[in-house]
Amino acid sequence: MNFKKILNILISQPKIGALEITDIDIKFAQIINDRLILHSVKLEAGVIVDGKIQNKEGFLNSLKNLHFQITKREKRKINVILNIPDNNVYFQTFNLPMLSGIELKEAANLNLKMISPIDFNTAYSDWQIIGKKEDSGGLPADQAGNQLEILGGFVQSQIVDDYENILKQANFILTAVEFSGLALVKLAIDLGANIDVKKPFILFYVGNNGISFDLIINSSLYFNHFVSWQSAYSEERQIPFESFKKLIINELKKVISFYGTRWDGQINEISLIAYGLGEDIIKVISENFPFKAQSLVLKKFREVLPGWFSVLGSALRGSISRSEDKIISLAKVGTEEKFYSYQIVNFIKIWRNIFLSLLM
Repeated sequence: MNFKKILNILISQPKIGALEITDIDIKFAQIINDRLILHSVKLEAGVIVDGKIQNKEGFLNSLKNLHFQITKREKRKINVILNIPDNNVYFQTFNLPMLSGIELKEAANLNLKMISPIDFNTAYSDWQIIGKKEDSGGLPADQAGNQLEILGGFVQSQIVDDYENILKQANFILTAVEFSGLALVKLAIDLGANIDVKKPFILFYVGNNGISFDLIINSSLYFNHFVSWQSAYSEERQIPFESFKKLIINELKKVISFYGTRWDGQINEISLIAYGLGEDIIKVISENFPFKAQSLVLKKFREVLPGWFSVLGSALRGSISRSEDKIISLAKVGTEEKFYSYQIVNFIKIWRNIFLSLLM
């Protein structure tokens, strides 16, 4: 009897893919045995607007279409990390004393409630440790203490609930909910071939819903600045490049100003993720800022186009052990609880089948 094989079955972990929702399409990505699986469907105009569901029936039909692309088994449950647009997510950083265990959890949750930019009673929130910093508190250096740096995220619960309810109808099961910024940061840190993760840098993403600037320090996301196409060009059907150029310059200045008021030193690198106009955007940045600007190059999956980078970042998260996933999840239930619930149900099913087979 192969006990190792039996043990692997008993402690098996769910296969988890990634589902990215934009106003234009739905993308699915999953990494299985180092092989990348990709599927997508286009959305009809008006189904999703600014990352929110406006046509539930149209969204459900598109999800069922995508499910059929992934598997011909209609009833099969597909576990996914849901990736929603940045414009529906709020987050802030804050510091806590060097706590651990239940004390850290309670302190973090209390701070989330105090700093929430939206009504905390109608929000889902989560947090993660992103670093440590020295806090002198006016004391000499040898008496100074350390603090934990925490990233807190928030989203209107109704937005996530609407997604989850329709995803269930199409046999997609939420494992975690994140936003594009988190996914892209994970992609850049894990697979970026031409960036120095030891130095602060900006990740500039031109996506279907707008543009975002992610400030990355010590391999963690510290700041996300998002501008939707709707807010920038609500009255224009076509965007002149000169207008787009001004938008890039003005918004990038805001990010640099934010960095300059909180950290010492300078940012010298900006990494671009854009499908088309890459060289033109890099030229705009190079002519107006003292940055080394370049398109993000991946160590693996180099054939993947930039339009798939966000969902690929979420697929990377889906490929790690659930018990090791400490990244923010804006779902109703945290990633750890989801993981253990799956393990318990799976364990019971396996032992039930073993027991029934022994009786036969």
